[in-house]
Amino acid sequence: HYYSIEELGDFQVVTKPILMYMITLFVFPVFRFLLPELSKLHAQNAYKEIVALQRWFYKFSFLVSGSFVLLMIFYSGEFVSFVFKPEYHGAYLYLTHLSFFFIFIMLNAFQIALIKASGGFAKALFVRVSGIALFIVAFYLTRLYSENSVSVVFGLALAYMGMYVLSIVEVR
Repeated sequence: HYYSIEELGDFQVVTKPILMYMITLFVFPVFRFLLPELSKLHAQNAYKEIVALQRWFYKFSFLVSGSFVLLMIFYSGEFVSFVFKPEYHGAYLYLTHLSFFFIFIMLNAFQIALIKASGGFAKALFVRVSGIALFIVAFYLTRLYSENSVSVVFGLALAYMGMYVLSIVEVR
C-alpha cells in the first residue's frame, strides 16, 4: 500500500530470505537444543547452570550479530549484486539496517526459551503477540518521521527490541 513494487521486491526477494536464513541458523536451534536443556535445568533448580548457559549464549549472540553487522557494513552491496539480479541492488540498505538489530532477535529467542522452560507458555505467547502490536505501532511511528521504505525494517527492529524488553521483565 505504501511502497512501490521495486521496494517490496527488495524486501521480499532479498531481505526476507536472508533474515530467514539467519533465523534458521541461529535462532531456531535455541528452541531445538537449548529449550530442552533449560527445562531440565529449571526442573532441577540448577539456576547457576542456567545463568552460565545464558552468559554463553549472550556472548555467542554478540559474536554472531557483530559478525553479521560487519559483513553487512562492508560487503552488503557486493553480496546483493553478486547473488541477486541488478534490479535488487537497493536491498543492501535494508540488510545493513537490519543487521544492527539481529542481536535482539537472538536474545529474544533465548529469553522466550527461558520463559517457556519455567512453564510460562502463556507469558511467552503474550510476548510474541505483543511483537505484532509493537511492529504496527513502530512502523506507523517511523512513517511519521520518514516515508522511506527502510521504516519497515525499523518497525521490525523496534518490535524485536520491545519484545526483548518485555521478555527481560518477565524473566526477572
